[in-house]
Amino acid sequence: MRATGIVRRLDNLGRVVIPKEIRKHAHLREEDPMELYLGDNGEIILKLYEPMAQPWRQLSQVAEEMRESDEFKKYAAEVEALAKRIMKENNYI
Repeated sequence: MRATGIVRRLDNLGRVVIPKEIRKHAHLREEDPMELYLGDNGEIILKLYEPMAQPWRQLSQVAEEMRESDEFKKYAAEVEALAKRIMKENNYI
């Protein structure tokens, strides 16, 4: 994320205008659906809404949780050791 130096105020309905140069850079058009996220540090993240991306995001989150599990780490180490053994047996290394 990089700073733009642009500051906007919320209006009385809670709206904020995204400046034209930012909309142009992000390829946003009038009527594009936007999705709001809350970051871990209180930041507000605004993204173009892509309905087909939602299942992939969920799958990505599950995969990340699996990668962090001890069971997955053990399995990955076993697979890596097996691959090294096969490569060595076949004189690849």
